[in-house]
Amino acid sequence: MINIVIQHDAPSMTSGASHSLLGLLIQIKKNTDYNPIVILPVHGDIEKEFKKHSIEYYIFQQRDRWYRDINDKVTLITRIKDIVRPYIYKSDLVSIKRFLVSRKVQLVHVNMLPCGTVGEAAEALGIPVIWHIREFMEEDLNREFISKHKRIRIVNKANQIIAISNSIKNKFSSVFTKEIKVVYNGIDFNIKDINLDRKLLSKGVIDFSIIGRVTPNKGQYELIEALENLRKNRGLNYRLSIFGNIEDNHYWGKIQKYIEENDVNDRVLLKGYVTDVIDAIKEEDIVCVCSKQEAFGRVTIEGMLAGCLVIGANSGGTAELVIDGKTGFQYKQGDISSLSNVIWSAVSDPDRAIRIANNGQRYAINNFSVEHYADQIINIYKQYI
Repeated sequence: MINIVIQHDAPSMTSGASHSLLGLLIQIKKNTDYNPIVILPVHGDIEKEFKKHSIEYYIFQQRDRWYRDINDKVTLITRIKDIVRPYIYKSDLVSIKRFLVSRKVQLVHVNMLPCGTVGEAAEALGIPVIWHIREFMEEDLNREFISKHKRIRIVNKANQIIAISNSIKNKFSSVFTKEIKVVYNGIDFNIKDINLDRKLLSKGVIDFSIIGRVTPNKGQYELIEALENLRKNRGLNYRLSIFGNIEDNHYWGKIQKYIEENDVNDRVLLKGYVTDVIDAIKEEDIVCVCSKQEAFGRVTIEGMLAGCLVIGANSGGTAELVIDGKTGFQYKQGDISSLSNVIWSAVSDPDRAIRIANNGQRYAINNFSVEHYADQIINIYKQYI
């Protein structure tokens, strides 16, 4: 049995990275003789899934903080902590090194960019390292590196760097000297559960949905404004479901105020976080992806798999997945008029909208299965084991 370790710093199953990891782990156990071992920094609900699928995992303290929120105030105290922390965390590094040696680990896969204690330990031991970039940092998570040059130096020592979209690759190609390979995420779905004969735009009301954390970067407010513009000026009869946890209360308060002022409480519904997105939106007509900059956009593919028409911003990974006029429609991100016009064009020609939604569904089925994703990652592993 070949032991490989995967460092993962998002222990909640609300993270798309966690869903991608779980799908990969299941495929590794199913189709290879590798034994995947996950290292987490803290406890989280992902542990339930690990136990369910008999996935080995351990919690290791990792006090070397790689990033800070851009909006955090940098004070004298935080600067002192940033200086002292690398010395404190050396004991964490020693513990992880001992673990890697004791388990005779032959490969380490760091599953996110802004974390790397396990990767650093592996590099010191001469163990091959794969480094996965799943985020833009500043543009999507409002995060920036602490001790940026040091972090870049550590990641550059990796044997292979993987990006989850060409947009991510394009950003970091000028940062890292190593070649970056693009591997799109996979979605775990059963083709038997996919409705291949959706009847879109056939009801009196058109059902829209937007999926993701309720934060300004996800664009919920932008979509509500566009829909209200169409209701008032063109008579659009819509209903919008917002799926996702509220992470910015000020932003949600702004949305609530707009809903109340325009008397659309019965049209805009907060549904909260859902574990099975495809099932949750199976009766929806249109999924809108209004994020400022998606690194990949798991919900884009989930919308396609559900048979919905996907309308997405022309930015980040969304622009790579939503091929305008073929797998969905694109609009100019941040432009309410552009979004309104694209929505109206789509609902005004139901036959075309259905045809494009069907194309998108086939595209997602053929290219974004978790099996296809896992095969690509496993083939990279094989180059270094």
